[in-house]
Amino acid sequence: MIYEILDLKIDYKEYEGCKSDFQPRLHVMVPNDNDEAGKYMPTRPTVLIIPGGAYRMTSEREAEPVAMPYLFEGYNVFILRYSVAPATYPASLLEAGAAVKLIRENAEKWRVDTDKIFLLGFSAGGHLAASYGCFWNDGLFPRVLGGETDDYKVKGIILGYPVTSDDFEGEFKGTRNSFTNLLGDKTDDAELRKKLYLENSVTESFPPCFLFHTSEDKVVPALTTLRFASQLWLNKVPFELHVYEKGRHGRSIGTKVVCEEEYRLKGWVKESIDWMKERLAE
Repeated sequence: MIYEILDLKIDYKEYEGCKSDFQPRLHVMVPNDNDEAGKYMPTRPTVLIIPGGAYRMTSEREAEPVAMPYLFEGYNVFILRYSVAPATYPASLLEAGAAVKLIRENAEKWRVDTDKIFLLGFSAGGHLAASYGCFWNDGLFPRVLGGETDDYKVKGIILGYPVTSDDFEGEFKGTRNSFTNLLGDKTDDAELRKKLYLENSVTESFPPCFLFHTSEDKVVPALTTLRFASQLWLNKVPFELHVYEKGRHGRSIGTKVVCEEEYRLKGWVKESIDWMKERLAE
């Protein structure tokens, strides 16, 4: 297996004020790195995992443990360790774009089928993945990172209990803290906040989407996912939605690898793999 940790090189000049001292990195997990395998192994579909952490940190439980099931199914897997507070928007979004660009640039080395790249984001990482889906073709990536718009197109996006807005009644610290950390001193910018309440920014160009949440989540309410899914429907974006009853926020793959007990929501992993297979067959 190829296992590398690579620095992402980005010129933040246009957005200098949004960057912290953190060095964003891409963790590479690719099976069969020997020459013999390269002769016989076809190019593979790829999953880029974006852990959550309220834009304050990036979760360990939503990183390597999530990678394993996809590796076993024959996917290349990458994990993005992106900038968090005090870094602010759009630093992490640029880093997601740079990660996709780096994966494409190394497609031959890593046996990547560049038409079969998926994003998988959790919680605030789900906000980042969904932001990518909303804004991948708005010109930001080519302007700052180079290349053409289509270089950043992905096959689909998987969202696990994502943060997508924070304008509902109730005390949900996950959404409130995520937007505070993401926006920093721009917290009171109503126009930017509206844009980043992502149900306002979904268009028909959003990639096909798989979503899951739990109804008992008290940190990020399932309402955020239901609202987002409704906008996907209104914009005729293909999507699949699973809302499980049990499971607190941040249950990741739902097994004892990361949880104190096993949850039925663990089924989302197999369901997402089956969903990706349907997308790949198109």
